[in-house]
Amino acid sequence: IISERSQWKALFDWMVSIIVAYTCFTVVLYICFEVKPEGWIATMESVFDWIYWADLIFSFLQEYKDPETQQPVRNFKKIAR
Repeated sequence: IISERSQWKALFDWMVSIIVAYTCFTVVLYICFEVKPEGWIATMESVFDWIYWADLIFSFLQEYKDPETQQPVRNFKKIAR
């Protein structure tokens, strides 16, 4: 279980936020101007896709605070729910 105070997870979340901002701009570019990514940009965007999948998996592995007790929840089933 990943601690909610984990420094590497905080850095990973910042990286994902930057990637989301990049994606917001490039998707508009690709749709409006019918541009397709090529070369290293296409490779970079494939890496971003894998990072999104990793973020999804990490979300099911990160503890959270119970709203009533304010205690960290580290149970897989409760986190997934």
